[in-house]
Amino acid sequence: MVPESQQLGLFDLMQHLRRLVSLNLPQPLWLRAEIAQLKKNRSIYYLNLIEQEEQRPKAKAKALLYASSRHRISKKLGDTFWSIMREGQEVLIKVQAHFSEQYGFSLEILDLDASFSIGQLELGRLNNLKRLEQEHLIELNKGLELPHLPQRIAIISSKEAAGLQDFLEQLNANSQRYAFRTELFQAAMQGQQMQKEIREQIREIEEQEDRFDCVVLIRGGGAKLDLYGFNDYELCRDLAQCSLPVLTGIGHDIDESLADLVAHTALKTPTAVADFLVHQLFLAEQQLALLQQELRASVQGHIRREELRLEQLHSRLRLSSQERLRLAQKQLEHFDKQLELLSPDKAWKRGFAQLSNEEGQIIHSWTDLQDGQRLRLALKDGSKWIRINIEAIEDETEG
Repeated sequence: MVPESQQLGLFDLMQHLRRLVSLNLPQPLWLRAEIAQLKKNRSIYYLNLIEQEEQRPKAKAKALLYASSRHRISKKLGDTFWSIMREGQEVLIKVQAHFSEQYGFSLEILDLDASFSIGQLELGRLNNLKRLEQEHLIELNKGLELPHLPQRIAIISSKEAAGLQDFLEQLNANSQRYAFRTELFQAAMQGQQMQKEIREQIREIEEQEDRFDCVVLIRGGGAKLDLYGFNDYELCRDLAQCSLPVLTGIGHDIDESLADLVAHTALKTPTAVADFLVHQLFLAEQQLALLQQELRASVQGHIRREELRLEQLHSRLRLSSQERLRLAQKQLEHFDKQLELLSPDKAWKRGFAQLSNEEGQIIHSWTDLQDGQRLRLALKDGSKWIRINIEAIEDETEG
């Protein structure tokens, strides 16, 4: 058995460790770490801090933020404080090391360097931007064609967001009374779950993309630092690769977030997105009116050209008919002259006579005659019936 003099009680050990901590870490120090877990209580915030190396935990520690320090820091930093104090955020905090015989080692947070966190966020933004550019994702969604009548809208936002209500009121109260159909896909617009929930809703929308013309991602107000959540690489990749055009209204300055950069159309606010959609319908209506005017003018021009063509054909037909009538008149006159020359009166005047039998048949040859035959002889001054006596007459040229 180990002698009692060599045995050490737990309290003695913990007390010894407390003295070591107090002796070696008497002053507050600035600590760089990542907030792995954050539990909020009205009086105390409980944090689990972590330092990672190659995505694996290298060190862990517990930290406490008391209400007095929290009020002082939040008053100094404003909304920036609430944007930084979230899980996954890398922070530079001023801490005082404590060791308790009952609770062990802990860190009390006394202050927060916001510029460090902002710098880390900006560095992450630049790295993600470079990656998106290398993978040619910046212009991908912009290559999609926004329908001329974008009236079926899938909205990704928080149902509690003031920006959502602003968007819907501006959209539905448009002066032109255009009708829109909207459907909300609920997602957090800040916090640790924001990127995950937005990405899930993008996939949900794409599964029924035939029902929508575009996706609208909107949020209202909030701290400027909250926009850094929209610089997440995986979120921006999914927005860029979305099968529908994505419109964003998530910040007060266009292109402040990478989500704006990869979107089809980035606008400043939710109301600006609503105005943009209304204007698209107005442009389509104007274009339709212009096409109607052009069609009307084209039809009227075609009708006028056909009328002119008909008039020309009618004129040509009238001239052609007159010419044909004139030629026919000349032919009739010629035929009249021919008939006049061939009429019996003209022939009789020239000494001709007409000889016909009792059946009215014209005698053309001696072979048609019979001795004693009764014939009708027509001369210029009338006609008489005669009977012929055929005698042979010697040719005066003979003999």
